[in-house]
Amino acid sequence: LALALAPLEALSHILMWTAAPVRSAGDSARAEMIELPRLRLRFRAREGAADEGGGGRVRLWSDEHTGMFISGANASAARCARTAALLAGLPHVLLEHTDGRLAALVSGAMVPIPRPASAPAHAPLCSFVPGGPAWVSKLGASSSSFVFAIHPSRALLAPPSAAGALHLLTVRLLRGEYARAVPLLPACGSDAPFAPDARQLFDRLCVLLRPSPGCPPDLRAVRLRLGMRLRGDASGAAWPWHDREDLE
Repeated sequence: LALALAPLEALSHILMWTAAPVRSAGDSARAEMIELPRLRLRFRAREGAADEGGGGRVRLWSDEHTGMFISGANASAARCARTAALLAGLPHVLLEHTDGRLAALVSGAMVPIPRPASAPAHAPLCSFVPGGPAWVSKLGASSSSFVFAIHPSRALLAPPSAAGALHLLTVRLLRGEYARAVPLLPACGSDAPFAPDARQLFDRLCVLLRPSPGCPPDLRAVRLRLGMRLRGDASGAAWPWHDREDLE
């Protein structure tokens, strides 16, 4: 259970509750409820009802996302190669709906960072660190965690908001997955000024993607397209550099 939740939050910020009496560290008990306070998430262990396809199995059901439960590691959805490829490099918990839909639950409190220059070549291009108090304080109810709907084709993720799109865009670009980044660009804008959560994600994107010598052409193209998307919308976001730096 700890390994299943580790992609979402540091274990020191996960609370597990049980109704069984626990008198010592060695006593066994079943987790009846799991809380992730920083992410505003809560899961309860219960058997699925007949109309939920429970079949008497105990699952961890989400309080916030009705009808969704944590998919088991042995479920067919978790073993799907296309799903695994789509979610590669993105720390997540796979959620399954009673009607068979899938979604990736992603933490907004885990901050994507690039591979350090001193890291070995086999190290991941993008890794994640727990956000500090300043980062977490700007997360809203809809950005403390993101639920990305997985298309039935297992070919794309649908971001739930501009903040979710910016978070996933950062991961895709740090991993060099430019073709997968392009479909996210339309969702990165907004018809209202960015809230503090989306603004801090965009500001971080500006720091990570600042033009530099030897920048891949595909990355330049993504920056230009995102700049065009944001230009003139109501988000109030704009690159802190001129487009000509990507055109030269």
